[in-house]
Amino acid sequence: MKTKTLLLLLLNPFIQVHGQDSTEKWQPFFAGVIFNSVPVNSITGKDTGYANALSIAPYIAIRSRSGWGIKYSPRIVSGASKSGVYLHQLSAGVSQYDKPLVNYEAQLSHYFFSNNTSVPYSPLSNEFYGSFTYKKPWLAPMIATSIGFGHDTTSGNPKSAYDVGLAIGISHAFNWDGDALSCSLIPKLLMNAGTNQYFSFLNVNKFVGNSKHFLNYVKTIPGTSTSASATGRGRGRGSTTTTTTTTTTSSSSSPERFELSNFEIGFDGEIDWGHFAARPEASIFIPAGTAAGSNVFGYWQLTLEYNF
Repeated sequence: MKTKTLLLLLLNPFIQVHGQDSTEKWQPFFAGVIFNSVPVNSITGKDTGYANALSIAPYIAIRSRSGWGIKYSPRIVSGASKSGVYLHQLSAGVSQYDKPLVNYEAQLSHYFFSNNTSVPYSPLSNEFYGSFTYKKPWLAPMIATSIGFGHDTTSGNPKSAYDVGLAIGISHAFNWDGDALSCSLIPKLLMNAGTNQYFSFLNVNKFVGNSKHFLNYVKTIPGTSTSASATGRGRGRGSTTTTTTTTTTSSSSSPERFELSNFEIGFDGEIDWGHFAARPEASIFIPAGTAAGSNVFGYWQLTLEYNF
């Protein structure tokens, strides 16, 4: 009920603004698909670990001229032992990327999990995401945060669960505008930190929800009430394979401790041609300290969109 109330509060300004713009030739409808990776269970002999599989997320969205909108997206895993939909995402919020000095976004999402056992369990079914970029300097400072919350039911006695993620860094936008085609490329350097208590699909934590190396960061093994450090799995294990091996390495950090995760070097790109848009993204994550192990790994995403 609380989630529905928050969703209605977010949608109310959108409904009002949309009514004001109804007489103008405004095209508020979007549809597209997002391709990236998602970790799935991988069994090799007697070893059970995780491998990356293709995630396909078609979506539809509607947004007013002032930036308020709502979006629905099912996410489908392909190439796993149990392929199919693993969650449905419903989001509402506001965003602006065409202002002269700032870009900003604030979004509330709810994840409806489908209990697909190929994908790791996450107790965080809700997320608030916010980002802000000040564009005036040549090196534009930026900050983004994700706050995830829900209930952990793995112990048989449901308890509240939360995680906080934070990214701070700098970026610069290179833009090219033509008669029919426009392009932009935004290199970025970020420092990522967070509590990383659970596996999650938080927007800030791409190195968790979209990588088989997530056990290097999370403090609780997905689907159990066991600490990753207690078993030697996960944080600090430094394995470069898809299997989960047992070592004597452990983490002494408390579950709720906020700590540095990694440094991120990447870029966001966009190509616009009429009603079509393509947005490639790529990043490399460099672990910071011993808590995240020694693996340097990458992340990629491709968004294809049509504006009606």
